[in-house]
Amino acid sequence: MNKEKVKRMARDLASMTAQEAQVVMQLMTQQHGRAVARIAADALLTAVKSPVVLEVPYPPQVLLRNCGEKKIMVIKTLREQYHNALVEAKHMVDSAPILLDAPPTGSIHELLEALRAAGATVELK
Repeated sequence: MNKEKVKRMARDLASMTAQEAQVVMQLMTQQHGRAVARIAADALLTAVKSPVVLEVPYPPQVLLRNCGEKKIMVIKTLREQYHNALVEAKHMVDSAPILLDAPPTGSIHELLEALRAAGATVELK
């Protein structure tokens, strides 16, 4: 770890405005996901001098309420969308209601439509 780089980052964080911190949070969420963004939010809240409320932008999710009468089709759709093993896709269906993030290859809207076409009850969150 480069100590000078870390010191420079800490200095930059301390001088950051609330708007700049918000932009950093958006980038962290897009590039590294929610878990990393939450950790970064804690660090930014302690580093930013002015009192701010950081809104971590969360990408939309699909709520899989149930698989309907076509459980096998929903499992097949989940396997195609997420490139999961059969056991993982079955576990997702059996865990319903469950929130699903966007699949690695494709959009959240494609996932939503594919699950609806398979007979699942879903909604965008």
